[in-house]
Amino acid sequence: MASFRLLLVLGLGLIFWLWDLVDGPPPSFPTSGYEVTDSYREWRGDALEVRQGRSTAAAEEPLAVLMEVGVTEGVVTLKAGRGGTVSAYTSTARRWRSIRTAEVPALTEAFRLEAVRSANWMRSTTEYPLPESGQVRFYIVRADGVRTTQVAMDALEGGGNALSRLYRAGADLALAIHEAD
Repeated sequence: MASFRLLLVLGLGLIFWLWDLVDGPPPSFPTSGYEVTDSYREWRGDALEVRQGRSTAAAEEPLAVLMEVGVTEGVVTLKAGRGGTVSAYTSTARRWRSIRTAEVPALTEAFRLEAVRSANWMRSTTEYPLPESGQVRFYIVRADGVRTTQVAMDALEGGGNALSRLYRAGADLALAIHEAD
């Protein structure tokens, strides 16, 4: 597990570094301590928007599930949408990958189902902070609102946390997206 985390952090660090070379420094986002691009800010805002009354989904069904991992260089956000689209963005770069679930349908469904099981461990929110480095923040966007929680990555990787299974499902999906790239 520790080697997976090291590989994930090193790989993400390389991605951030390469994109920063291409795009130059992104604008600052003062409330988070991270720098984020406008495209990331817009995409994240759209992903967290609740369209109450405009969805045919049951109140508990996720319209979107987000897992945000805070690393030293910024934030990596994985989003699985109800329509079968999976996207991964970094806060300092443009889209990393956006695919239809035909490439990873079982992993996407496992992530979404685990989010439903994990919703009771989260609280309702109307605020959407980015996680700090070493932290993982989950968001479940539902027709009845948004639920969230933040947990230390070490606690999730140990497997003993109530949200460890959700984290593992998200990590498996992120790895599959990276391998498909």
